[in-house]
Amino acid sequence: YKMLRLNSKNELEFAKKHKFTDEWYRFYADFKNCVLIEEVAELRRKRFTHTLRLLDIVTARFNVRLTTVVNYLDKQEKRYGKKCNAIMYKDYISALLNLMDEKDVTREHLFPKNLKTQHDSATQRWAQIQYEQGAEKIKARSLMIENQARRLSLFCYENETLLIEPCPSDKALFIEGNTQSHCVYNYAERYANGDTAIFFIRKKEAPDMPYYTLEYSEKQNEIKQNRGYDNEDPPNEVVVFANKWLKYVTKLIKETKNG
Repeated sequence: YKMLRLNSKNELEFAKKHKFTDEWYRFYADFKNCVLIEEVAELRRKRFTHTLRLLDIVTARFNVRLTTVVNYLDKQEKRYGKKCNAIMYKDYISALLNLMDEKDVTREHLFPKNLKTQHDSATQRWAQIQYEQGAEKIKARSLMIENQARRLSLFCYENETLLIEPCPSDKALFIEGNTQSHCVYNYAERYANGDTAIFFIRKKEAPDMPYYTLEYSEKQNEIKQNRGYDNEDPPNEVVVFANKWLKYVTKLIKETKNG
């Protein structure tokens, strides 16, 4: 039990009984100060794997119990819909910490009555601040994004009604987030640095009009997010299109590796 950084033999027996994996042993060992081993077992039962991310940005930093965060998200989802999930909460907290000093963050800030309203407000304010930070910084970042777009242009794809292409510039990313009322512009730095990739899904009859915004991880070769106006989930047509695109990308990557 000491090798696994548990507190006692009883905890080891409990973990074995509940079939802890290496990931969850590490999870509990790293955050024992803000979660009980019984709570970890309950989270595993509910498959709340997203709490690994929440611990890093909320629970450990602000000394809040993990179950408090999970219960808050459960209530928000029941009251305001499935959009009020861990991803939205993570984006909200990240924007909040960019807008104010950590020492000034109160419990009301951490757990707003309406997560979606506060998320939209905070992320849009932060996006506007980023865009107005200075012409030189934006110019440099946009050049990096343009380089990424050229590199990712190999992944352009279309069918009879839809097309997908990489976001071409910093300005285009800002317009996308502002028009679609979501927080994609907060991903500008990560996109520019190659840590993630942003693609625009368009109707072929209106190629310049925002439709759905897709985040793709090259490292994991998977679609991370696919959101429409106001973070709306995509319809089946767009889901099927995105999945076919991913298969196309996967094939291209394999062909490239094989020469």
